[in-house]
Amino acid sequence: MVHTTIWASGQFSRLSKEGRLLYIGMITLGDDDGRLKGSAALIRSQIFPYDDDVKVADVARWLKEIEAQKLVVKYDVDGEEYFFHPKWEEYQQIREDRRRESHIPAPSFDFPPVSTIGQPSGNQTGSKTPLKISKDKKSKDNTNTLTSDNAFVAFWEKYPNKVGKKAAWKAWQKVDITPELIAKIMTALDAAKKSPQWSKDDGRYIPHPATWINGERWDDQIAPAQKKNSKYDNVGTSTRA
Repeated sequence: MVHTTIWASGQFSRLSKEGRLLYIGMITLGDDDGRLKGSAALIRSQIFPYDDDVKVADVARWLKEIEAQKLVVKYDVDGEEYFFHPKWEEYQQIREDRRRESHIPAPSFDFPPVSTIGQPSGNQTGSKTPLKISKDKKSKDNTNTLTSDNAFVAFWEKYPNKVGKKAAWKAWQKVDITPELIAKIMTALDAAKKSPQWSKDDGRYIPHPATWINGERWDDQIAPAQKKNSKYDNVGTSTRA
């Protein structure tokens, strides 16, 4: 849905008329996580299928306008380009029971978080000092700097119960994030997702992200899933009186 406040947006108003139309089209193309493929040729075919006078080069130029205003962010995964709407969660209300899983890969650790998109660089409101990671602890995308904000993006992508993002973000900002804690959080999440409590009843008992963060639940002792007894477990054994 295109929110009515878009017409009063300074970022939107600085686009050319063609750029505005393209951006609105990109909103309609976003999946439930606000992602879409980044090929200018593909986007041209989707938004301007009957406009023979619109060339791929035109779309590429308008895309740069939109990027410059930080209305979308381009990122790369395995050589493929994608776009992400940074304020998607702010304006698109999607019921969790109707949310469709994205088939587009998520941004990597060096992707700017939703909360800081469009803010001046260097002194971002609410962001913390970048965390330097030693060479043997670099993330898979080979970045050597990881911020608390970027780590939240990774946390949110991994957390299975995606409700209350703003509350989760506020809770996250209260945590003294370190590289060691980030690793601990991600490991704890992997273990929790395999636990009996989180697995049963289609995840009904998975806590809200803010609750999990506020309770520092990464320190929980996760009980391993119990192995179900098989009728063949006792085959070949016998008891004596």
